[in-house]
Amino acid sequence: MSEKIQPLPKNTGCIHEGYFFIFKSGEKYRWRYMFEGKRVVRNEKGRESKEECLAEIKTMRGCAGAPVYEDE
Repeated sequence: MSEKIQPLPKNTGCIHEGYFFIFKSGEKYRWRYMFEGKRVVRNEKGRESKEECLAEIKTMRGCAGAPVYEDE
């Protein structure tokens, strides 16, 4: 018997071990922050989607007390 993972509300996420986790429609997407001058966000396949991801991040809240970084 496997545990059923409850879907989290849309546009929630947290930062854990250098990754930003986005939870959307019950699925988990992982984005890595790269800090080189400008903030760049990459998904785990390495494709950049900065505008899309920053737009998502602006609506996020932190979890487990972790900070959420917003586009400045």
